[in-house]
Amino acid sequence: MKNAMAGVGFTIALGVGVGYAVHEVGDLNTRANRIEACVEFNKKHDVPSESCGDEPLSKAEAATVRNTADTTGVLGWVAFFGVITVGGATLDAIRRED
Repeated sequence: MKNAMAGVGFTIALGVGVGYAVHEVGDLNTRANRIEACVEFNKKHDVPSESCGDEPLSKAEAATVRNTADTTGVLGWVAFFGVITVGGATLDAIRRED
C-alpha cells in the first residue's frame, strides 16, 4: 500500500508539472510573438511603439525565448509520459493488492 500511495503522489506531482509546462510554453510563445512584432514595428517606424516599452528588443531575444519554450515543451512531454507510466504502474499495483 505504501508503494501505491507513493505512486499516486508521484503521478500527481508529474501532472502538476505537465500543467505548468503547458501554461509556461503558452506564455513564452506569446512573449516571443510580442518581441517579434515590436522589432518589426520599430524597423518600419521612426518612433518606437509605446506598447513595447523602453527596453531594446531583438530577434535574437525572441529566438532565445522560443528555445526556452521548446525546451519547456519537451520537459512537459517527458512529464506527460511519466504520468502515463507511473499512473499505469500505480493502478496495476492497486489492482494486485485488492
